[in-house]
Amino acid sequence: MGIAGTAFFTGKEAILYEVIRDITRELVDLVTPLGNDESTDPVELLRTFIKTHFKFHTSMKKSMITVTDTGLKDLSPEHRKEILELRREYNRMLDKILRRGIDSGALADIDEGIVGNFIASIIIRSNVWFSEKGRLTVDEMGDAVFEFAYKGIKAHR
Repeated sequence: MGIAGTAFFTGKEAILYEVIRDITRELVDLVTPLGNDESTDPVELLRTFIKTHFKFHTSMKKSMITVTDTGLKDLSPEHRKEILELRREYNRMLDKILRRGIDSGALADIDEGIVGNFIASIIIRSNVWFSEKGRLTVDEMGDAVFEFAYKGIKAHR
């Protein structure tokens, strides 16, 4: 840090890294307690996880989402490695919830890694199609994303 809390960056890559890292870290910090929750029903955890990520995602400017989504390729190898580890931590939290749902019998026998990528992709892509001026609120759209995903992976008894 510089004088009075002002950060000094060594270049554009350092700024890009800080932005991507801070946003990714904030999301991981939001979902980690959900992934570590062993007592709540896994289907409700999945709903909360999806809605938490969706709300976080839609609260950001579209330009910030684009930067965090596409800027990885412009990072140095060591910075890219750190961001990928944060993304893997997000995936581990979602995988844990999905695995608990599978083990409880609430979810079908799915590949949680693939399904987790599908869910994250739907949320990330929402910056293109979701508008707060649309007919559904952020909360209602988060429920809609959950219902869409859940209908595809719930156990059929």
